[in-house]
Amino acid sequence: MIIGVLALVIGWLFYPLIIGARADSQSHHLFHQFYENWKTKEGYSCCNHQDCHPAPVRQVGEKVEAFIEGEWVTAPDDAVRPYTTPDMQSHVCNKGKRIICVSIGGGI
Repeated sequence: MIIGVLALVIGWLFYPLIIGARADSQSHHLFHQFYENWKTKEGYSCCNHQDCHPAPVRQVGEKVEAFIEGEWVTAPDDAVRPYTTPDMQSHVCNKGKRIICVSIGGGI
Protein backbone atom coordinates (compact mmCIF):
# COMPACT_ATOMS: atom_id res chain seq x y z
CA MET A 1 0.00 0.00 0.00
CA ILE A 2 2.76 2.47 0.96
CA ILE A 3 4.74 1.58 -2.16
CA GLY A 4 1.69 2.24 -4.34
CA VAL A 5 1.11 5.64 -2.73
CA LEU A 6 4.80 6.49 -3.03
CA ALA A 7 4.79 5.53 -6.73
CA LEU A 8 1.71 7.68 -7.29
CA VAL A 9 3.31 10.69 -5.57
CA ILE A 10 6.57 10.29 -7.53
CA GLY A 11 4.63 9.97 -10.79
CA TRP A 12 2.63 13.07 -9.94
CA LEU A 13 5.81 15.04 -9.22
CA PHE A 14 7.52 14.06 -12.49
CA TYR A 15 4.43 14.28 -14.75
CA PRO A 16 5.08 17.95 -15.75
CA LEU A 17 8.67 17.12 -16.73
CA ILE A 18 7.57 14.19 -18.88
CA ILE A 19 4.82 16.20 -20.58
CA GLY A 20 7.18 19.18 -21.09
CA ALA A 21 9.78 17.00 -22.80
CA ARG A 22 7.13 15.50 -25.05
CA ALA A 23 5.79 18.98 -25.91
CA ASP A 24 9.29 20.22 -26.85
CA SER A 25 9.83 17.20 -29.08
CA GLN A 26 6.44 17.64 -30.75
CA SER A 27 6.89 21.39 -31.21
CA HIS A 28 10.24 20.85 -32.92
CA HIS A 29 8.66 18.28 -35.22
CA LEU A 30 5.78 20.67 -35.98
CA PHE A 31 8.15 23.48 -37.05
CA HIS A 32 10.96 21.33 -38.46
CA GLN A 33 10.60 22.49 -42.07
CA PHE A 34 10.57 26.10 -40.93
CA TYR A 35 13.69 25.68 -38.78
CA GLU A 36 15.56 24.00 -41.64
CA ASN A 37 15.50 27.33 -43.48
CA TRP A 38 16.92 29.36 -40.58
CA LYS A 39 20.42 30.62 -41.30
CA THR A 40 22.98 32.45 -39.17
CA LYS A 41 24.27 35.80 -40.35
CA GLU A 42 27.18 33.88 -41.94
CA GLY A 43 24.79 31.59 -43.86
CA TYR A 44 25.11 28.43 -41.75
CA SER A 45 22.08 26.45 -40.59
CA CYS A 46 20.80 27.35 -37.12
CA CYS A 47 19.20 23.97 -36.61
CA ASN A 48 20.70 20.52 -36.07
CA HIS A 49 17.27 18.85 -35.92
CA GLN A 50 17.07 18.97 -32.10
CA ASP A 51 17.98 22.41 -30.82
CA CYS A 52 15.16 24.71 -32.03
CA HIS A 53 11.93 25.30 -30.14
CA PRO A 54 9.38 27.91 -29.05
CA ALA A 55 10.67 29.87 -26.04
CA PRO A 56 9.88 33.01 -24.07
CA VAL A 57 11.90 35.89 -25.50
CA ARG A 58 12.10 39.49 -24.31
CA GLN A 59 13.88 42.66 -25.28
CA VAL A 60 15.79 44.43 -22.51
CA GLY A 61 17.06 47.77 -23.77
CA GLU A 62 19.12 47.00 -26.86
CA LYS A 63 19.55 43.29 -26.00
CA VAL A 64 17.35 40.26 -26.65
CA GLU A 65 17.09 37.51 -24.03
CA ALA A 66 15.61 34.00 -24.26
CA PHE A 67 14.46 31.89 -21.31
CA ILE A 68 16.61 28.75 -21.50
CA GLU A 69 17.16 26.08 -18.85
CA GLY A 70 15.45 28.14 -16.16
CA GLU A 71 17.17 31.48 -16.72
CA TRP A 72 17.23 34.48 -19.06
CA VAL A 73 20.19 34.26 -21.46
CA THR A 74 21.34 37.21 -23.55
CA ALA A 75 21.51 36.48 -27.28
CA PRO A 76 24.49 37.68 -29.30
CA ASP A 77 23.40 40.57 -31.52
CA ASP A 78 24.01 38.59 -34.72
CA ALA A 79 21.90 35.66 -33.42
CA VAL A 80 18.71 37.76 -33.60
CA ARG A 81 17.22 36.83 -36.95
CA PRO A 82 14.47 38.66 -38.88
CA TYR A 83 12.13 35.69 -39.29
CA THR A 84 8.37 35.65 -38.96
CA THR A 85 7.39 32.43 -37.23
CA PRO A 86 4.42 30.33 -38.39
CA ASP A 87 2.71 30.60 -35.00
CA MET A 88 3.78 34.23 -34.37
CA GLN A 89 5.55 33.13 -31.15
CA SER A 90 9.21 33.54 -30.29
CA HIS A 91 11.55 30.67 -31.17
CA VAL A 92 15.17 29.93 -30.34
CA CYS A 93 17.87 27.53 -31.54
CA ASN A 94 20.38 26.89 -28.78
CA LYS A 95 23.03 24.47 -27.57
CA GLY A 96 22.81 24.58 -23.81
CA LYS A 97 22.85 28.23 -22.88
CA ARG A 98 24.53 29.32 -26.13
CA ILE A 99 21.97 30.94 -28.44
CA ILE A 100 22.61 30.27 -32.12
CA CYS A 101 19.50 31.94 -33.59
CA VAL A 102 16.46 33.61 -32.08
CA SER A 103 13.34 35.12 -33.61
CA ILE A 104 11.08 37.44 -31.68
CA GLY A 105 7.38 36.54 -31.93
CA GLY A 106 5.85 38.05 -35.03
CA GLY A 107 9.30 38.71 -36.53
CA ILE A 108 11.35 41.88 -36.17
